[in-house]
Amino acid sequence: MKISNVVLLVLLLLLVLFAGVNIDAFSAPTDLSLIFGTVTAPLGLVMLTAVGVLTLVYMLLLSRVRAASLLESHRTTKELEKARKVADNAEESRIKKLDKDLRQEIQLLGDKIDALANQGREAEIGDLIKAEGDELVERIDEIQHDLAKRIDKRDLKSG
Repeated sequence: MKISNVVLLVLLLLLVLFAGVNIDAFSAPTDLSLIFGTVTAPLGLVMLTAVGVLTLVYMLLLSRVRAASLLESHRTTKELEKARKVADNAEESRIKKLDKDLRQEIQLLGDKIDALANQGREAEIGDLIKAEGDELVERIDEIQHDLAKRIDKRDLKSG
């Protein structure tokens, strides 16, 4: 219970206690003017009833304000939950797109690395072929030179 309600309840109990102690004065009949006529009634009880009715009206209005506040809070909570879900979905889609883009980029980099590795291998193979070719040319030159010597020796022996 809120402090304002406790204070109001204590004041009402004090008023009822006051009226109970002074019941004779509260119940003494008096002529009351209602502007359009006159009524004989106990003024204390009329005033006590008026205070009770005003307190009841105050409590009803206070309850209505609290209920409206709770409904507004509930509506705001629902809107915030919807907004959070939308934000979560947007974030999830951004993460999925980023993941997809990263995978594509990694694949492209892998392809480039493979291409460079193949180029490097081709260059290595080309270097090996050139080296082997150079060795073959040298060997062929040696064979031709050796053959030329043999031919020259044969020509010298025959001639």
